[in-house]
Amino acid sequence: MSAASGLFFIGSALLVLAGTLKAVHPEPAARALSVLGLRPRRWLAVSIGVVEIGIGGAGLAVGSAATALLVALFYLGFAGFVAAAMLGPGDISTCGCFGDSSAPPGGTHVAVNLSLAAVAGAAVVNPPGGLIDSVGSAVLPALAYGILAALLLYLLYLATTALPTVLTLVRSPAPLVAAPAAGFSRAAVTHGAEFIEGRVSRRGFLTAAAMTGAALVVQPLDFVLRPVSAYAAICGCSGMDCECNDLCCDGYTAFCCTLTGQNLCPPGSLAAGWWKADGSGLCDRAGTPQPRYYIDCNATCDGCACDQSGFCDTTCSGCDCGCANDHCGNRKACCTKFRYGQCGQDVECVGPIVCRVVTCTPPWFWDPSCTTVVATDNQTRFHDAACLHGRVDGVPDGIAIVGDWNGDGIKTPGVVKDGRWYLRNSNTPGPADIVFDFGLPTDVPVVGDWNGDGIDSPGVVRDGVWYLRFTNDAGFADLELPLDLPDGIPVAGDWTGDGVSTPGVVRNGQWHLRNSNTPGPADTVFYFGIPGDRPVVGDWTGSGIDFPGVVRNGIWYLRNSHSDGVADVTFEYGLGTDLPIAGRWSQGAVAAPGVIRTNVWLLNDGQDTSVAETQFIYGSGILEPA
Repeated sequence: MSAASGLFFIGSALLVLAGTLKAVHPEPAARALSVLGLRPRRWLAVSIGVVEIGIGGAGLAVGSAATALLVALFYLGFAGFVAAAMLGPGDISTCGCFGDSSAPPGGTHVAVNLSLAAVAGAAVVNPPGGLIDSVGSAVLPALAYGILAALLLYLLYLATTALPTVLTLVRSPAPLVAAPAAGFSRAAVTHGAEFIEGRVSRRGFLTAAAMTGAALVVQPLDFVLRPVSAYAAICGCSGMDCECNDLCCDGYTAFCCTLTGQNLCPPGSLAAGWWKADGSGLCDRAGTPQPRYYIDCNATCDGCACDQSGFCDTTCSGCDCGCANDHCGNRKACCTKFRYGQCGQDVECVGPIVCRVVTCTPPWFWDPSCTTVVATDNQTRFHDAACLHGRVDGVPDGIAIVGDWNGDGIKTPGVVKDGRWYLRNSNTPGPADIVFDFGLPTDVPVVGDWNGDGIDSPGVVRDGVWYLRFTNDAGFADLELPLDLPDGIPVAGDWTGDGVSTPGVVRNGQWHLRNSNTPGPADTVFYFGIPGDRPVVGDWTGSGIDFPGVVRNGIWYLRNSHSDGVADVTFEYGLGTDLPIAGRWSQGAVAAPGVIRTNVWLLNDGQDTSVAETQFIYGSGILEPA
């Protein structure tokens, strides 16, 4: 048998292997087909795998010119597909070639596919016949060919799986920070990285090498023999009594909402690092691609000492390794000692990763301790959990409101959905403390202390009429006010300092305020802001009088009088896409800014550019008033 024939049979066997793995694990290949504009279809990936098995098997069994041509065409098609994945506008983190989501497309894929297409093309001219006929009946030559063929087949498999993964890590621009495992010499990793650093590009190499080195030390066989990322290879199944295909054994950590129901770092943990994943589509805004951010919440050490790797002992952190909620269908918690390191850098010693938070909000806004240094792992972009989208606190999506529902002087959140009010008495995550029905689904909700009892209560605006209720429960309106005010955005505030909230309307930058809860026209009219601004109201001076404010692209403009003029206070807080709210969030003397980002409430205690002193989740998604 000639060398060309031997290579052809190896290429045919590789088709059979790839097709089998693709048919058994079709999801990565199904997602990769999106590069061709196709919707991810599991059945299509399985079908392609079955066809690969058929063509590769025919090449092995028959080895005719026709089967060789099919093998050549398949490899040419694969080369074109991988090239399209590399050059297209999207970011395909896996070609799905061998049914494994950790094999990114790259130049090695294209080179191997084109080489095997050329081998198969030569077989079209000189068909080798079937494998059995070509090997013959001599035992030793057949055995030698089998061993050589198996070795070459394995090397080709590594060339299109593990090698692209390693190259992706080395070329990554992400400056990662990873600690070597306990018992491994930190100096060995450092000196090895420094040696290679002088011979290759410095672009992100040291930190990528550190993460790769940790993976090779902790799980060398998994990292070398399986095409997984270094992050995943560090974990494995940790000896837990689960099947290898269970989610608990895939090498990644559970989402925090799986553990606690809240997409926040749980008590006893802190944000210790983050990475982003591009191309998920889950955070896109108005058709513009946006990354998804993942934040590691590492256990705190309660004053215990660190080992040389920067981690404290598991018994100290109080975080026991296992499947989240002791279920093999959940990813692990408290198992991985790993740290990217862009958050909480003032904390030198941490425990293992308890869980992960996922958000569309940049981490440096989400947690002020996080830096903007970027790490990227696109292999995690489709990791998801139902609790990230469900109504984890029993509060639906709806219109956001704030009010002092119990008379303690502090504004707290509320959500109105289809005429049902969900009010919470503290600025913390959790279910509603008060739920009742008031108004119609099409009404615009307003909030104020309508009778001066020190407690805010509901109101709704319908066709220019204000319907006000004096208590936080279901019932009819205690007061109906047909007001002679223009159409616009309803606002309410204590405009005179008498302790009673009264109506107002903002229309195209013009404010129309009424000083009593009686029918009639506006008592005060002035301009402040421009059309398109989002109005806010608060006692900015501590005088007991509410004054106007507007928010424009994350810039807050506050005025300390009911008159035309420029802002008395200006500062930046939040993003242009945030929903602004205002109130006294603590026992401070003045109202302060807050924003809502989807369903995360970020509250600031001062009228300045700073980070949120208070943040929590409430509701499933916040909408603006119509």
